[in-house]
Amino acid sequence: MARYSNVQTDFSGGLISDYVLGRTDIKRVANSGRTFRNFFPSLQGPAIFRTGFKHYNSTAYPTDDVVSVDVILATDTPYRAVFSPSQIEIFDSEGLSKDIVPTSYSAADIEELRFSSETGELYVAHGRHRPKKLKADLSFISSSLVSSDSYTLLSQDGLEIHANVEVQGDDQWSLTDLEFDVEPFLDKEPSSNKFNISQNERYVKLESDQAPFSVIATDFTNNSNAYSKDWYVEYAVDGTKFLGKAVHAGTTANYTLADPTSSVLYIEPVVSVLDIEDDAAQLYLLDSDEVDEAVSPSVSQALELDGVDEDKIHLRSDTVIFNSGFADSWVRVSDDRRNNNVVVGETRSLTRWVKIKEHLGTEDHPVEFFRGTYDNSVYKNGSVYRIYDGFTSGTLYMAGPDTQGALKICTAVLQHSGNRTYTFVNTLSATNPHNSTNPSPTGGSYVIGNLSTQKQFDVVSCYNSADGVPKVEEYNASTNTGGSLVIPTTVDAVTATEVANDALMNATSSVFQPTDIGRHMLGRMESGNTYMEIVRFNSVTQVIVKLLNAVPRDKRTLAFENGGSFEDVKLGAWYFDNYPRTVAKFEQRRIFGGTYESPNFIYYSRANDETSFQPTQDDGEVLDTDAITYALSNRNAAIRWINAAKDLVVGTTGGIYRIVPNQYQYGISPKTIRMELTEEEPCEQQGETVASSVFYPDQSGTRLMEYKYDQSLNSSSSNDVSKLIYPIFLQDAIAQISYQHTPQPRIWARTVSGKLYCLSHHRQEEFYAWSEQDLGPDAKVLDISVLHRGTTTRLDQVWIVVRRDGATYTEALAETDPVQLTSYPMLDSHIVIDKPTDGLISNDVSARFGAGDTVAVIEDGVYTGDQTLTDGTVTLQSANATKLIVGLRYSGELQMMFPTWDAQNKPAYAADTARIVSIRPFLINTWNYMVGVGDRFETVRVSTTYGNGGGFTGFDKERPVTGSTFGVDNVPTIKHEEPYPLTVASLTTKTDLN
Repeated sequence: MARYSNVQTDFSGGLISDYVLGRTDIKRVANSGRTFRNFFPSLQGPAIFRTGFKHYNSTAYPTDDVVSVDVILATDTPYRAVFSPSQIEIFDSEGLSKDIVPTSYSAADIEELRFSSETGELYVAHGRHRPKKLKADLSFISSSLVSSDSYTLLSQDGLEIHANVEVQGDDQWSLTDLEFDVEPFLDKEPSSNKFNISQNERYVKLESDQAPFSVIATDFTNNSNAYSKDWYVEYAVDGTKFLGKAVHAGTTANYTLADPTSSVLYIEPVVSVLDIEDDAAQLYLLDSDEVDEAVSPSVSQALELDGVDEDKIHLRSDTVIFNSGFADSWVRVSDDRRNNNVVVGETRSLTRWVKIKEHLGTEDHPVEFFRGTYDNSVYKNGSVYRIYDGFTSGTLYMAGPDTQGALKICTAVLQHSGNRTYTFVNTLSATNPHNSTNPSPTGGSYVIGNLSTQKQFDVVSCYNSADGVPKVEEYNASTNTGGSLVIPTTVDAVTATEVANDALMNATSSVFQPTDIGRHMLGRMESGNTYMEIVRFNSVTQVIVKLLNAVPRDKRTLAFENGGSFEDVKLGAWYFDNYPRTVAKFEQRRIFGGTYESPNFIYYSRANDETSFQPTQDDGEVLDTDAITYALSNRNAAIRWINAAKDLVVGTTGGIYRIVPNQYQYGISPKTIRMELTEEEPCEQQGETVASSVFYPDQSGTRLMEYKYDQSLNSSSSNDVSKLIYPIFLQDAIAQISYQHTPQPRIWARTVSGKLYCLSHHRQEEFYAWSEQDLGPDAKVLDISVLHRGTTTRLDQVWIVVRRDGATYTEALAETDPVQLTSYPMLDSHIVIDKPTDGLISNDVSARFGAGDTVAVIEDGVYTGDQTLTDGTVTLQSANATKLIVGLRYSGELQMMFPTWDAQNKPAYAADTARIVSIRPFLINTWNYMVGVGDRFETVRVSTTYGNGGGFTGFDKERPVTGSTFGVDNVPTIKHEEPYPLTVASLTTKTDLN
């Protein structure tokens, strides 16, 4: 009988299944194990018995539908947000519940949630809910920095150095809907469906820290909460003056308004304000409504002589600015444009707003007037004049010289009821010069216009009170208490906030639904695009929309362009029960993907503006920074996750897409975007980015894939990294994965049945090694997550929500001492009790365990055995114990591969003529282990010095294998059942050959 030795140098191959036992050509198979339970394979080679999961909370989730995600605040503090039906519970890294936030997510929604965890915020997407954002309501104060010796630190300039310090907020969280200025759109509606828009309700809130509206508020109060007249307010937005009519709380039932106060006023803006672009244009206002004909008939007659009939208001411009399309537009007449060289109204000094009624065309009118007692010296020989006022009776004569120079020639006869126009010669006389040697000038008081100064005016008539439009003139407490226009000063610092800007949208075909409220629309006209949001439903062909930008207007009429008819219309891509299912951020853009109705669409916000998905400028021009809506090439490729790495990787039910700029371009833009199908591997569950790879379960969950893109070769591939443990996931599909970076890179996989598997991974070393992590026969893991930098040593923390014996707990993998030199809590669901400084240690474990529970107890690093509890306490071996760990024992198991040899005449793989008779492991920090075959095991103790530093490190002596017989399957197994560290670095076997 021959005897041979074989050395398994490491266990870096991890777990493999029986399906690949014959692949001796794969190097890692020789360094693997047929059983690899509750051990971690490591990049360095050893197999390490895992630490236990520490108990933190007992929970009462109504269903198994739970998902957790980490959130790191701006304070660099990590938190865990646990989503369950109807709520989110926030925990810190110590498992302390900070807040509970109610939600509308049902049990069926939980699995479909997708997240984008960013600094201080968590973005949440689900196809049946509007996108949301979870954040802590942090607040900070500015605090002076003080040195260790209590001196206030100063800058080189002698200024105090301050820093922002968090004062509150991590126990106050909120989940809010994301608000967007403009949402994405679908393709345009069929051309057979025509859309038309007309103005509806508009309201603006004016606010000031002064009291500019006190006169309006006083009038409202004094008149039994009603206005005694129509009040108007002039306000400015970006330097442009607007006009609005004061309203109150009872004005509309569609919006929440408030009654006026001295500092807050709600107004209804007028529909159209004429913006006069010619800065040199001068306005001349003549208002016959201001003249009482019965009291001042001559003044009224003067207006008529100048072309303004009774009860008429004319507005004239000395440049062409009006046209017939400006009807119903308002015009501001104030000091900056007003010219008072008019026949009546020459003393006008208050701001006035008028509303255009009709364009009258061009007219000629004088702009020079002489008023008061007639003064012969101010008139020019040869100029033509007209008497407008003061000539109420009798006859006047214009005298001229005869051949002798005597003023005896009558050149014109003027009568108050007839001709009033004359050419000035020498003097205007009340007596006929034929009958007088030297007629003297008349001494009356007149208004005389110099017709030689006539200009051509562009003239409009305006509405007056008889037309139902009140006089809107500036209110002045001293000079014009009858005014109805309030003009705040710059000191008042009035701010204008839009409350409503509605329009009526009509369609020729049935297209609207009651659930469309909140849906956005895009209408295209010749000179620009209009963005809208549906705010009320009237019928399947009519809705009320809120205007999100200015509707293009006809420059000739100021009315909506093309009569309000759109050339084409696009409906919003997001609406009730049809919201994006995924969310990410990439290249300063907020990205959403895949609604139920448009599963292959991906939506990019504007660059540096996450709130706007506006695809064009208002005038229709497309800039590189504008939003993008793009459809993947495969209509059936439903987007299921988006991962932002070097490129944007999109997982879909039709394969993996890569979103990149066009060649030689550096950024994503509407003009450069390109989407490539790089891997035809369908997927469903969320993927995890690990360096330049993305790990994801395939669509069935039966394989774990690694997507890799090689930039230098411009190629990609998806490799099945679970092929060596086939068919584990075929029998129990992957339900969730999570990535842990430290202390060792690991991909955790939770299966549908609630089991845990772990892939230790290091791509640069081509290191892929699986292990099974068994939490006990009654344990079902509902969720697994990684809290990055969650421990006090900044290691990643693995958290699970696990159901044990019908109860649900939150537990975290103990990784506080990765090399297991000082702390080794090798118990699941364990609790740790430390001795207080001023008393004995407590034996109360009722925070987790109770009567009937069987628990293992570790006192000061020594396992003292199992106890079945009669109540919530354990029995201590020593009253002076300083640390107590109580939890559930679990066993680890390593079954080595078959020994194989390559030498001539030695038994081949799986020979029945071999029997392993002994093993000699190299151990690190170990106290004991068990070795055997089948169900026959012997316990080996290599150290009895329990506690810190007492473990054995080195080659154990050669140990016989209990139960070893000749046969293929009789390969020794190392088991570990006591809660002590065990690390196996290598294994030397000795084999008898028959």
